[in-house]
Amino acid sequence: MQIQTIGIPTAMYYFEYGEIWRRFFSALGLRVLLSEKTNAEILDAGTKKASSDLCLPVKAMFGHVDYLLQGDAQPDALFLPKIYKTSVGCYTCPKTIGLTDMLKVTYAKLPTVIEPCFYGDMKNFLISTGRGLGYSRMLSYRAYRIATGKKEVPMYDTHAEGLTVALVGHSYVLGDAYLNMQIKARLHAMRIRCLTSDDMRLPTHANLAAVTGYKQPFWHSADRNLTFVKNVTDHRAADGFIFLNSFGCGTDSLSVGFCRDYIRQHSDIPAITISLDEHSAEAGFVTRLEAFADCLESAACRYSESMVI
Repeated sequence: MQIQTIGIPTAMYYFEYGEIWRRFFSALGLRVLLSEKTNAEILDAGTKKASSDLCLPVKAMFGHVDYLLQGDAQPDALFLPKIYKTSVGCYTCPKTIGLTDMLKVTYAKLPTVIEPCFYGDMKNFLISTGRGLGYSRMLSYRAYRIATGKKEVPMYDTHAEGLTVALVGHSYVLGDAYLNMQIKARLHAMRIRCLTSDDMRLPTHANLAAVTGYKQPFWHSADRNLTFVKNVTDHRAADGFIFLNSFGCGTDSLSVGFCRDYIRQHSDIPAITISLDEHSAEAGFVTRLEAFADCLESAACRYSESMVI
């Protein structure tokens, strides 16, 4: 069957690579259907379909696939790549690697599934994807060039006035306003600026272990977050840290501890950890943010274990 319309769930690694994927398929002349932003209905559908021991972002992914399958405009195919690695030595978590297979088992009547394997090389990944769809190497390469047109990376002003909080977490948690309970908007309303790893030019990850004294992190998220935390801590680029992690996330259970340990050893910057799941209550979440904001405004505020919630 000739594929003319391709559906892409706006969840998980869509927040990291989705815009490149969308531009690539559009450059090939395909119509791209995206699921809506995460909302209560999408998350509820995903929670009902997914296994109870899966983390919140993965449950949301099930809901986004369900949305594409139930929509009026049915895609000819679903783009569900298997994200194994993001760079040399940096793997994603087992749930991410097995997500495509879990979806195929859960949904018996899926349209054609496009499931290329990603190992960190976007050029070969996209060209091989285009070739698998029947396009020539030349057309696939042209689409790759269009999709990956270089954009200027913003440099964050570390000398700007006012309070700044560094948000640390997976890209698919920080990028999904519904899953993170609109934390960026809430902090903005408190006149607190947010700093994420996307706002800084980070050094080569492979050199991090020797600098920090840690063994090189095995997971992509741990490697990226520790790099970000080290840079913010060393340059005093934020007044506080907020770690957003999903309940049941195996990688966060280790990486957050490494990050907090580095902060504690090299600074007095306060930090809190907030765990999210489908049962998270808005009132409790707001109370924690307000309490942390009060702490940051206090001249006597110093990092301590008692501030981790």
